[in-house]
Amino acid sequence: MSEHLGESKIRNDDDNPIECREINYTENELVDISDDREELKIQIRRNARKSSPIYPNQEETGDKIANAFKDLKTLIVPVYALTQSGKTGTVVALIKCYIDNHDIPAENIVVITGHSSKEWKLQTKERMPDLIKVFHRNNLEREFCNHVKDKKNLLIIIDEIQVAAKITQTMNKKVFHKLEWDKKVNLFKNDIKFVKFSATPDGVALDLGENERWGDSLTTIKMEPGENYTSCFKLLEQKRVFQMKKIFYQNNMQKTIQNIIELQDIIIAKFEKPKYNIIRIPKGAGTDWWIRFLKTNTRNKHNFKFIAYDGESKNLKINDILRKEPKQHTLILIKEKLRLGITLCKKDLGILYERHVNTINNSSIIQGLLGRGTGYNVPEDLVVYTDLESIQLYKKQWDANFNNPSIKWNSTTTKRTYKGTVSTGTFVSLGEKSIKHIRNVDFEPIEIFAHIRDHTNDPKKAHLYVKNEVIRMIKEKDPKSNTRGPNMKEMNEEGFYICTNNGGPNKKWSYDEVKFRKTWALNDTHKFTYHACYTDVNDKSTLMFVAYLKL
Repeated sequence: MSEHLGESKIRNDDDNPIECREINYTENELVDISDDREELKIQIRRNARKSSPIYPNQEETGDKIANAFKDLKTLIVPVYALTQSGKTGTVVALIKCYIDNHDIPAENIVVITGHSSKEWKLQTKERMPDLIKVFHRNNLEREFCNHVKDKKNLLIIIDEIQVAAKITQTMNKKVFHKLEWDKKVNLFKNDIKFVKFSATPDGVALDLGENERWGDSLTTIKMEPGENYTSCFKLLEQKRVFQMKKIFYQNNMQKTIQNIIELQDIIIAKFEKPKYNIIRIPKGAGTDWWIRFLKTNTRNKHNFKFIAYDGESKNLKINDILRKEPKQHTLILIKEKLRLGITLCKKDLGILYERHVNTINNSSIIQGLLGRGTGYNVPEDLVVYTDLESIQLYKKQWDANFNNPSIKWNSTTTKRTYKGTVSTGTFVSLGEKSIKHIRNVDFEPIEIFAHIRDHTNDPKKAHLYVKNEVIRMIKEKDPKSNTRGPNMKEMNEEGFYICTNNGGPNKKWSYDEVKFRKTWALNDTHKFTYHACYTDVNDKSTLMFVAYLKL
């Protein structure tokens, strides 16, 4: 597909446009676009016949979104939809409607998310036409940015806009700030439009609602679910949701055994036929260890099967398990899997049990196992153990279009103050707020890193590699230097490396967070910083050691 070669039809001031420019294409480009349009429609019809039909509520919402962009002042259309209500089908319906009303190359329509889930990417690609590119967080900085760089007339569809949305996170640092999409004038000049889907928009909704700069460039749409949809509100109304309690006690194994046996008793009493039951376990524990422990200590009571499904289950797909009818009651133990964006096969699901935590993240509760238990064709006997107050607060948020600061709501991008619930700052906060945390320096540090997987999964060998490289490079620059290089980091009780990272909190750090701070604390006397971090902070196998040098 060729890049745009034609001239822009200037509808407003060159330096300060107030609406998108319509793009004029050459005759050959229009033929290419017409071919794309026909091929997209063919693929959408074929997918609908096979496994991905488009339902009336999705058609209606897709049409509303496409029509909103007929106003050239519109840059952003947030779409709020309940969990598992058909957002992906609505994206397909939107593409179908949009290409009927706009001349746009297929490669200029892109679906992205700040979520790093491979399952999300796989499920989304399966439902999209082949011509539509799909990127998740791991692909954004390089593949996605390279794909859209210098393009005009873009339709960017963002799923789960609340994920990686903080000012210091991926959507701002590696996408919007990098591509200069945090400047409204650039969006108008290059005709770049966004559709932003979420069931829990959190701080993003507050920033969009409070930021006067968006003005009439914003059109918010609320998607109503289709027939036979079961919401978390309906589950609560039907008394199929119960308050979760703490099941796993690291320091009281007897209490844990008692709790699991009680849960097994509930399952046996409630379900005549075998069911799959999903339980979220504590972060620090390995699921394989818990399974060995529970098999040894609980199997004499009930003949339950145990399955591990977590970050270590590399080649295991949850729906490959759930599609098979269970021959015995089964407990599936998960850690951080099965949150937003994942559709479960529910026909044999029994109980979904969320992990108890001391500080409730309302957004995580709605998007977690509770959200996976909503949708269409939900079994009438499925029940969920979760936080009941979060459902009540979510109903208030839904009714208020997620823009009432007086409603208590705890999430990654919101906090509670004396003024009410406020955003902590997200990638849609135009102006200085979106870039004030990005430190401007006149040097680019040298990065040295080692993944443990490249060093026989031995942290000491990976550390030694980085240490030796730091010493070598410093001594090449200054042969008289007596540096001994960085010291080895220490593990916590859960087997993770923690550090403060240039004045930050003492915690597990992701590689993205470390890289964002790469110039901090570096100066003419402090030549290097050293960090232990993870590409996935919930997966020990993604450990890497990183050093940054100013030479």
